Amino acid sequence: MTKYEGTYPCISIVITTYNAAHCLRKMLESIACQDYPSQCLELIVVDDKSEDETIKIAQEFTDQIYYSGKRICDISRAAGIRKSRHDLIFLIDADNALPDPDFLSRAVAPFLAEENLSGSFPCRFHYNPEDPPSNRYCSIFGLNDPFQYYARAREHLTSFDREWNISGDSIDKGDYFLITFPKNSLLTLGAIGFLGRRTDMLEGITDSEYFFHSDTYNQLIRKGINRFAAVKTEIVHDHCSSSREFFRKLARNHKNFLLYNNLRGEVWWARSKLSFLVSVLTMATVLVPLKDAILAYRKQKDPACLLHPVYSLGVVCMYSFLTLKHFMGRILSGPGK
Repeated sequence: MTKYEGTYPCISIVITTYNAAHCLRKMLESIACQDYPSQCLELIVVDDKSEDETIKIAQEFTDQIYYSGKRICDISRAAGIRKSRHDLIFLIDADNALPDPDFLSRAVAPFLAEENLSGSFPCRFHYNPEDPPSNRYCSIFGLNDPFQYYARAREHLTSFDREWNISGDSIDKGDYFLITFPKNSLLTLGAIGFLGRRTDMLEGITDSEYFFHSDTYNQLIRKGINRFAAVKTEIVHDHCSSSREFFRKLARNHKNFLLYNNLRGEVWWARSKLSFLVSVLTMATVLVPLKDAILAYRKQKDPACLLHPVYSLGVVCMYSFLTLKHFMGRILSGPGK
């Protein structure tokens, strides 16, 4: 691993962008404010041919700007990983930000202390009481999709959890939880402030122009490469500003999954048909999500918690409709289309 003065490993930071002028500067400034030596950081931006001021903003911080133009972040991310030069790669999106100047230092520390570590990531999303309700909901429950919650596929704690209570065996190391995930795990691991090894990421894009982060790390976990650090830090994620945007983003993700399903490997929500069915029924009944929303409200005291049963039912209905529409379209278009 490349070192700086025998202490700091060099890091390639890979960012994918598309029309991100409204949030990119905030994220790039949060990287510029890190206490990590700037000469140890390589900043790579892969843009999908933005039509706003994204490139102009990016040029203020780096000259390593590349173009994808295929409007699929998995392709852009793969391109950024290939362009990277360092042994550690930090994946972050334009709508993220690092809330503390020691974020990168703390993310790297487990790699220096632990053997055979595959990655480190912040254990929770940053909760801001001034955010829109939909964004506060995501931060409180530690998710982007309610399916993550009931399929036990998430890797972020809720805003009120202080002990690791999700998946895997954990050891509290003070500044981080050392997690050994079971080999049958299917998680959404590998993005939103994730620090991993370049060799592992390149393995996920062998003979492919895509980097499906969750597939890559689920496959590694299956092979026994399953030791990770959940650092006791937070990451800002401006996931959505409204319920409309919340469902729009999930609809886009689901459509992409349906289109590129044949390229996917270990899909996070498909651990088994039984667990998938149980998750769907749990969300559709509303009663369990309502109970979980009330429990969360008692701890966080935020009305945004009560969006949980609404979003859970809405996501099940939306995914069902989009899936039916997709397969009906394939049937009506005939073979080979």
